[in-house]
Amino acid sequence: MTQQLLGGNLDKVSVEHYFRQAAQWILTDFQKLEQQFSLPSIQCELPLQEIYELVPFPE
Repeated sequence: MTQQLLGGNLDKVSVEHYFRQAAQWILTDFQKLEQQFSLPSIQCELPLQEIYELVPFPE
């Protein structure tokens, strides 16, 4: 079984993707709207631009 965790921030563009490999967790941090990340366990790719589409950020 694949274990993954996602954490997001509503104050700024920031998504943390934790992926468990054997006895350790591997962190990948995404902080740009142009980025996207994969969730291979559910065959899904998520662009950050879509995740944050309706989030208003201060200019």
